[in-house]
Amino acid sequence: MLLTLPTETAFVAIARIRRPRGRRGELAAVSLTDYPDRFQPELRVRLSKPGFRKELVLQESWFHGEILVLKFHGVDSISDAEPYAGCLVELPLSERRRPSEGAVYIDDLIGCAVLQGSQLLGTITATENTGGVLLLKVNAEQGELLIPFAKDICTSVDMEKREIRVDLPVGLLELNVNKKKQSTSAPAGRRRGKSDDD
Repeated sequence: MLLTLPTETAFVAIARIRRPRGRRGELAAVSLTDYPDRFQPELRVRLSKPGFRKELVLQESWFHGEILVLKFHGVDSISDAEPYAGCLVELPLSERRRPSEGAVYIDDLIGCAVLQGSQLLGTITATENTGGVLLLKVNAEQGELLIPFAKDICTSVDMEKREIRVDLPVGLLELNVNKKKQSTSAPAGRRRGKSDDD
């Protein structure tokens, strides 16, 4: 008997399915977790994409190079597997593993207060991955601040209090404020090209 997953609304993605792979209903996926041992036989998951959700039970999994291959019970052919292309493989948030000591999940940073000394700078509204250091988007009184999530800047992360203490380099606040002023006060300008006289 297939037990249904909890009806809670919060889920976390552990993989993204790319396409069917093979003739037995296997699916090629990209792992989104730091814990590849999560993909154990009989793991109950939800597969979802816009307008589609389905609960399945994992039959087996393995890695083929960098590609995660998933085989679910009842998905036994290419045509059975095709509807799952593009789906996220999700678990209830309550089943997410605790991060190792000193680590945090990026999505847990959203909503945390950012303080410098005793001054509240604002609240994290989003993150941006620039390919280098993760940037925290902070909704501050003077506008949006972009603060690098680096150890020498974010000196303390307290997830119980939902607070991040920062020691901002001299000029970082002013740089954010000046950048905002420049983008809002710059004249529209004329596009280069043919003039009206041509």
